[in-house]
Amino acid sequence: MVKLVDAGDSKSPAARRAGSIPASGTIRMQRIFSEGAGQPGRSDDVLLTLMVYMHYKCCMSSSAANSVSALTDEINRHCLLTRARRISRVITGIYDQELRPYGISSPQFSLLVLIARLDGASRAEIGRANSQERSTLSRNLALLLEEGWVEEVAGSGRARPIVISQTGRAQLERAAPAWRIAQGKVADMLGVAGQAAILDMGTKFASHQFA
Repeated sequence: MVKLVDAGDSKSPAARRAGSIPASGTIRMQRIFSEGAGQPGRSDDVLLTLMVYMHYKCCMSSSAANSVSALTDEINRHCLLTRARRISRVITGIYDQELRPYGISSPQFSLLVLIARLDGASRAEIGRANSQERSTLSRNLALLLEEGWVEEVAGSGRARPIVISQTGRAQLERAAPAWRIAQGKVADMLGVAGQAAILDMGTKFASHQFA
């Protein structure tokens, strides 16, 4: 005899995986099959009940699938995060490709420029100026320190400002032509309006700080 688990039984693992039917409409398949077994005239009732139950489950599955499909379509079409990250990866890749022969990545180059511009700043100040969380900043900063492109100097009290070194200045000058090539490629891709939009957004988001 075919034995089905009651989908309304909250203690059943199978029921929890499949979802539950509202209490008012619970179909107790196990009881129905048990009562209908060997009784003339009941087989049609059991079959009809099974068909109703299967239809309900199919509708529920279809509804869930349609809901997820609509959600992913909405995110794919309108999510600002997804688009911004995709644009960032493409642009970063262009700068990385040009800067690679000089042994520096685009995040390192950008951070080195920032440190040179700040002309002596603490790690916290650099992180705020770069809108960068502490762990990411520490990882990128460690690479610059290891290469000797920046250095920590003695300051007042316990402060140890970070400044660009002579080696770092020379590295910037060497890599500048590659940066200009990458800059030209990205500018061509974005167009005048795209460039203006990014520069404007950069100014608006400059004050954002991580908690």
